[in-house]
Amino acid sequence: MYLALFSGPNHSMNQKREMFKVFKVELRLNQGQKRFQYLNSCVLLYQAAFKGNWKEAKAPLDLYPHMVRDPITEGGDTALHIAAATNHPNFVRELLKLMKKEELEIKNKYGQTALYLAAASGNVIIAEEMVEKNNKLTLTHIESGKRKFTPLHIAALLGHREMVSFLFAETSFEYLSPEERIELLVATISNDLFGMSHLSMIVSLSQLIYNAIASFDVLREILIGHE
Repeated sequence: MYLALFSGPNHSMNQKREMFKVFKVELRLNQGQKRFQYLNSCVLLYQAAFKGNWKEAKAPLDLYPHMVRDPITEGGDTALHIAAATNHPNFVRELLKLMKKEELEIKNKYGQTALYLAAASGNVIIAEEMVEKNNKLTLTHIESGKRKFTPLHIAALLGHREMVSFLFAETSFEYLSPEERIELLVATISNDLFGMSHLSMIVSLSQLIYNAIASFDVLREILIGHE
C-alpha cells in the first residue's frame, strides 16, 4: 500500500518525503508495540513458571511458541530454569512436552542448565523428567574458575542424598577427569553420604581414581625407561 502511495504520479517529491516519514514513524511504533507485547509475555511466563501455574503459562506460549526456549530473565534463565529452581515438577513436565531434547542443554549466563538447578534444589522428580528426555545432561558442566562441576557434584556438595543416588546411577564416570572424580569423592565424604545406597558410589569413585593414578604411574615408568 505504502509503495503505491510513494510511486503515484500525482505526488510531488516533498509530499513523498513527508509520506515516507509518516511510514517510518508508524513502522517504529509498530515495532515498539510488538517488542512491548513480547516483553510483557516474558514477564507473564516468568510469573507463571515461578508459581508453577501452567494455565497462566499457556497464553504467552500460545502467542510465542519459541518462548519455551527463550531467555526470560536478565540472567538468561528460560522458563525451565525458573520452574526447576522453584520446584514445580508438573510445570516442568508440561514444558518438556513442548521442547526438543537439545533445548534442555540451554545454559543461563552463569553456565547453568535447568538440571543443574534441579540438582541444587534437590527435586528428584524434576531431575528424572529431564534426564529421561536427555541423558546427556548429567555430564554438562558449570565452570567456576579452573574447577568444573557436574549436577551430581553440586548435589553432593549440598548433601542432597536422594538426588546423589539418582544422578550417580545416571552419570557415566568414564567421561569425568581424575580431578573431577577426586572432587566428587571429597564432596561425598565431606557431607557424610555414607549410607548403603552411596557406598557403591564411594567404592566406584575410589577404584576409578586408583586406576587413573596407577595408569599414570605405569606411563611415567615407561617414559623414564626411554630416557
